[in-house]
Parts: sequence; C-alpha cells; structure tokens
Amino acid sequence: TPQGAQGASGGGSAAVKTTLAKDKVLNLLQVGGGQQVMLEARIAEVSRSSMKGLGVSSMNNMGKLPVPRTDLKGDLQFNNYAATAPGLAGTPNAGLSTNGSDGALDLLMGGALPQAFGTFGILYKGLNLQLTALEEKGLAKVLAEPNLVSLSGQEANFLVGGEFPYPVPTGLGQFGIEFKEFGVGLKFTPTVLNSHKINLKLGAEVSSLDYSRGTSIGGTAVPGVATRRTATTVEVADGQSFAIAGLLQNNMNNAINQLPGLGTLPVLGALFRSTDYQREESELVIIVTPRLVKPMPAGQLKSPTDNFIPPSDFDQFFMGRLEGEREPPKAKDETAPEAKASTPATQGGGVDGKYGHQL
Repeated sequence: TPQGAQGASGGGSAAVKTTLAKDKVLNLLQVGGGQQVMLEARIAEVSRSSMKGLGVSSMNNMGKLPVPRTDLKGDLQFNNYAATAPGLAGTPNAGLSTNGSDGALDLLMGGALPQAFGTFGILYKGLNLQLTALEEKGLAKVLAEPNLVSLSGQEANFLVGGEFPYPVPTGLGQFGIEFKEFGVGLKFTPTVLNSHKINLKLGAEVSSLDYSRGTSIGGTAVPGVATRRTATTVEVADGQSFAIAGLLQNNMNNAINQLPGLGTLPVLGALFRSTDYQREESELVIIVTPRLVKPMPAGQLKSPTDNFIPPSDFDQFFMGRLEGEREPPKAKDETAPEAKASTPATQGGGVDGKYGHQL
C-alpha cells in the first residue's frame, strides 16, 4: 500500500479506500525570477469653506467711555470731550482729543483677528453700538504620492513627516513625554498570485498637526492630529489603478443670536440680532497602482538633484539667482535608451505554469 493510502479487498469484489495525508501537499508553483512589487499611492483631497456673518452689538457703559479693545486697529474719530478721549485702546489715535459734534464716530477696518472683517462703531455718551459684517472663503488642497517597493510576501513601510512630543500623566501630578508620528505614511504587503494579478494588504495615511483640535495638559498646549487613513486588502492587476477609499463630506452651521422680543420684529429686528453662517465641503480619494518591477542598469535612474547647478558668487549676489545657469539642451539621441522610473517585469519575472496547492 503506498504511503498515505489505505487498501481493503474481500470476496469477489474489491473496494479500495484512499485517504490523502493533509500534511503532505505538493506545491507545483514555479517562479521565474524575483517578484518585486512597486506600489504607487495617490492621496488627493480638496476642501472648500465659506463663512458669512452680519450683526449689530450694543453696550452701555453708563456715561463712561467704551471698554478697551485690543483686537482692532485703524481709527477715525470726531468728538468734543473736555478730557482726553481714549477712543479704543490699541488704536493708532488712542488718547487724542479733537473738537467736533457731541459724540464719536469710529471707523475700524482690519485687525489682529484671524479673518478679514469690517466693523463700524458709533459712540454717544457711553452708548457703544457696533455693526459687524464678515465674509470669508477658503480653499485647501492635499496631495501626497508615496511610492514603495517590496518583495512578494514581505512587508514594507514608509513615512515622511516626523514625531511631535506630548505630555502623558504618570501619576502624583507628574508628566512624562511620549511621541506620536504624523505625516505621509504607507505600509503594504504584496503577494504575487500570477504574472498579472497581485494581492495587496495595505494601509495609507496622511496626517498633520491641527491646533484647533488640540487641548491643554498641565498648562501645555497639545495639538490635535487631522488624519486621513485607510487599511484594506484588494486584488489588482499589474499596472491597473484601484480607488480603495473615498469620502465626500458637507457640513453646514447656522446660528442666530438676538435680543428676546426685539430680534423677532420685521425689518427693525435686524438691528437686534446677529447671524453667522458657515459651510465646509471636502472630497477625498485614495488610489493605488501596483506594478511588477525589476532593477535597472546603473546610470539610467534619475534623481531630483541631477539637474541642480549650484550658483556662483556672481549668480547669487549680483544676479539674484538661486541656481546656476543651465546650458541649452542638446539634441535628443534617438538610439539612446530612455530612462524610466521603473521597468515592468515582463522578462525574467512573473509566474510560469500552474500555481497554488494541488490536493
């Protein structure tokens, strides 16, 4: 009886029972050449934001001058105070006095606030009335294209960014320091199934520090981290692209602050309320493209510094150039091989014949 099989016979008929040894599997996979995979990942995001605000605010200081403000600048005043009229603290004309009609008119344009704004204020015997109008638009774009090469079945990872420290409580009012990574990261494990099909187990991430989402620990400001991350397993053909993740987000906030009763009046109610409107739209997509590659002859690969020419003293100090002047390009030689970033493994690589487990 052969190894891994059992036989039985009896009478005039024969019955044969065969069982295969599960731990003895013949793998007929034949691999020609090394299997190396280059993964091109593209992470693209566009976000748009718009914000509008219109409102009126008033304050009565019981006959006193306005409460000092430090977030405004630019001042045009008309007043007839007997004493020095400080206007608004922090303005160029604060502390000056001029003759004019009873009351003061302030035109405030531009300031230390993080957005453009216009505020018109009027002061009459301690009554401070301000009209504020604001409109802001923003556009942000994020594009990262990390590339990474690995052998079939081996994990590879890639990070361009850094680590930032943040305090961590250790007990008894003490704090320790830990580090968290941020930046553009890529991690994947390729498995070549045949000459045209690649299995990918991958994770891609783009993160950046965001102090608007941070907090304070022990009196130290700790930033938050805005992250775009995906982790998945897919099968892709050699040279084909796959959109593995995407996100379309639309946020809208609308708030109204008003004086009870007076803010609901038609037309005149606009003088007693403030309206804020904010809208944010973002679109994110992550695309991966695997390629079977092999090494190239030395001298055919180009680097970003190949065309850089250091400037001479004359170019830098007299001509204001950051790079030296390049020579005119030479005529292209049709017989010379063109340098490419990678060469598909069409020869000397791939999988030949049947593959997998034969049971």
